[in-house]
Amino acid sequence: KRGWKSNVKLHQWYEAKLKLENVSVANSNSETIVTSNYSLINDSAKVKVVYHISGDGVIKVEYTLNANPALPNIPKVGMQCGIQRSYENITWYGKGLMENYIDRNYGFDAAIYSQNIFDFMEPYAVPQENGNRTDVRWMALSNKSNQGLLIVADSLLSMSAWPYTEENFEKSKHTIDLKDAGYITLNIDLIQMGVGGNDIWSDVAAPLDKYQIHLKDYNYIFYLMP
Repeated sequence: KRGWKSNVKLHQWYEAKLKLENVSVANSNSETIVTSNYSLINDSAKVKVVYHISGDGVIKVEYTLNANPALPNIPKVGMQCGIQRSYENITWYGKGLMENYIDRNYGFDAAIYSQNIFDFMEPYAVPQENGNRTDVRWMALSNKSNQGLLIVADSLLSMSAWPYTEENFEKSKHTIDLKDAGYITLNIDLIQMGVGGNDIWSDVAAPLDKYQIHLKDYNYIFYLMP
């Protein structure tokens, strides 16, 4: 907002409200398939999410985004959900240990790391999106009894988790304004644009072109496993 003003230049995406168009359910001997179709930005973009729910509790999630190429670049492509607040111990196979982004991950090694959610996050003085990890192959969020949720990707994902809502981040000016949501916000993203920052007051603050997300069709698959 104070630099290259992505909230203005990419405002269609920041202001977009997802509209559910239809849901269909199909059953087979081995799984239930739930298909959801969404539209946004006055039907300029379409999202299709297909859930393959098997009897052993594994859910295969297929995500597809089709967007009009006249739209501006996308801040990120992915999905967000809420999970149990007690699942605050995070183990992942990806880049770490600290937060990293596609233009801030060259010096980070891919390995298996574990942190509590408050160590996993970055406590910026001004609340903002944080805690992202790139090149994630899998991530497990668990409680003290080691029960929880495992996310397994078929590609390299960007993932983050917070005990706050994204709306809370956007409206807060100080860390004291952050309020525990009572659940964990989990971001399972295919890609998130870079941080940028060659300066902090002009268009040069934008991520380099190769670290921005250009308009095309996007598709990825991941698995939710108990």
